[in-house]
Amino acid sequence: DRGFTDLLLGQPESPCHSLREVREPDAAAAVVGVHAETAAVAVVLFDFTTAIILRSVLPAIGPVYMDLDELLSKRQQRFINTPGLDSHLHNDMRRGLQLFLMLERKLLPIFRGLFVASEIEKHNLRELVPPGIITVVPNATWRQSLLAPADPESVRTILFVGRMDYFPNLDAMAFFVREIWPRLRARYGEQLRFHLVGGYGPASFQPETTPGVVYSRHCPDVLPAYREATLVVVPLRSGGG
Repeated sequence: DRGFTDLLLGQPESPCHSLREVREPDAAAAVVGVHAETAAVAVVLFDFTTAIILRSVLPAIGPVYMDLDELLSKRQQRFINTPGLDSHLHNDMRRGLQLFLMLERKLLPIFRGLFVASEIEKHNLRELVPPGIITVVPNATWRQSLLAPADPESVRTILFVGRMDYFPNLDAMAFFVREIWPRLRARYGEQLRFHLVGGYGPASFQPETTPGVVYSRHCPDVLPAYREATLVVVPLRSGGG
């Protein structure tokens, strides 16, 4: 992951001795090579799709752990349940769901440990792996003192933060801007605005053309956006996290 690599390289006391970027066809061989070079005591994966790519070598590279964002099967099921889904796409997603279920049952038991963010996610794993290998590590949040209250005399701001190349976020924002925002704007007028923070959206996605909507495609620091927000919304109709 380029962003993660850049972050580590920018740390003066980074524990990483070397970082290298590899492409999918060479990934398995590269991991085996690095494991042999460094005599690594463990391997940690941050994405289940990486486990799929490396599935042929996982048993041979020692203890393997994963920071598991979400089961792909659960995510796929939410996509399938999205209202108004095209029938052909629905059928393709059903086939994808069966594939994800098969891969999860086959690969997850290989891991020495799994890290998840909630008890719900731990519960979702109960039929796939022994509960003793699952550790719940809650997501971090800012201290309340960092979030100064908004000025009651200023324009009230509704905020959403999320990448627009993730389908559930894009779907949520298209729905919110189209169906919900016009009703709020009609009721509260110009004293209310909607701030959407999140890049990587398709060129056709232009919510800033809607009155009262501000779209920040590039935002190096989201904390100011949270500080000025009166309300944060997460109107997802599929997906999770």
